[in-house]
Amino acid sequence: MYKAKKFISYMALCVLIFSLCACGEKGSENAAIYGETVGGLEDNELFAIIDTNASLPVLLVTSQVYNDGLGNQAALNCDVYYLIDKSQSNF
Repeated sequence: MYKAKKFISYMALCVLIFSLCACGEKGSENAAIYGETVGGLEDNELFAIIDTNASLPVLLVTSQVYNDGLGNQAALNCDVYYLIDKSQSNF
C-alpha cells in the first residue's frame, strides 16, 4: 500500500510541476546549464526547467504526455536531471 501511495504522489507531483511551469528571466542561464541535454531530446519529448530551493534549477523530461481536458498537457512520469560536480545526473 505504501508503494502505491508513493507512486501516486510522484505522478501527481510531476503533473503539478508540468502544469505550473512558466518561462522566467533565467532562460539564458538555464540554457547554459541544460542546453546540450535539451538539444539532444527526441521530437516527442517535452521538458520543463523549474526552480527549487536547490542552488541550480532542475530539468524534467518526459515523452508521455496527455491533454488534461482543459487545454493543458500533463505528464504522469518524468526523468529528473540535476547538475552535480559539473556533470548532469539523471535521477
